[in-house]
Amino acid sequence: MMRRNIPVTMLISSEYPLSMQVDDVAGRMILDKLKSNGLTVRTGIDAVAFEGDGNVREAHLSDGSILPCDRVIVGKGVRPAVGFIPTDRIPVDLGVLVNTNLQTGIPGIYAAGDVAECTDRVRQRPWINAIWPEAVMQGRIAGMNMAGRPVSYPGSLGRNVIRIFDLNVMTAGIVNPENDGPYQTFSRIQPRIPVYRKFVLKDNRLVGFILINRIETGGNLVSLIQRQLPLTDSDMGLLKTI
Repeated sequence: MMRRNIPVTMLISSEYPLSMQVDDVAGRMILDKLKSNGLTVRTGIDAVAFEGDGNVREAHLSDGSILPCDRVIVGKGVRPAVGFIPTDRIPVDLGVLVNTNLQTGIPGIYAAGDVAECTDRVRQRPWINAIWPEAVMQGRIAGMNMAGRPVSYPGSLGRNVIRIFDLNVMTAGIVNPENDGPYQTFSRIQPRIPVYRKFVLKDNRLVGFILINRIETGGNLVSLIQRQLPLTDSDMGLLKTI
């Protein structure tokens, strides 16, 4: 829309973009990149209502102000549709709870994809990672179990790759650990390039990372998280050199 000379205002309820996927350092880098390319961004604010006469004409914002507009695009993440499921028979939390074979509380009934709430590999508790690679793997494993071939699902891992203008962003696992939790984090930033690295470890195992630019080694890092083996000296060297 901006390339068509249509002014755009982005409203973000958090203090920076992608707050569920990046930390405040990476979020500020992304925010600066959006603004430097001409996008008007307002953070810490929501649209609470829209008005118009058949077509939208204005958005009413959470701070009491009104924003004139003639088009609205809403993107607020993924929430599974579970209203049709008999919760007295099939356990439901945020999504449909499944076991390691992706079977629900009823034998012979399986769930896979964005609706399936299974174990997160690094959090070690029920979680929904609504991304395409996990949906593909879950569908395949659920299908094999339905066909009579017992196969266990190792758990899901959230990750994301996105390009924002000329900024490449890749994240995976836990990127905003609890301050009082059993985590160790280390990071470095080179603002002029710009390049940012953040790694989160638990019990000498990689459980999350953020890469801003130079993301080519991201696949190796995802593999380190998925294997959940103690990091070797070679692995630690990889983290320190990228």
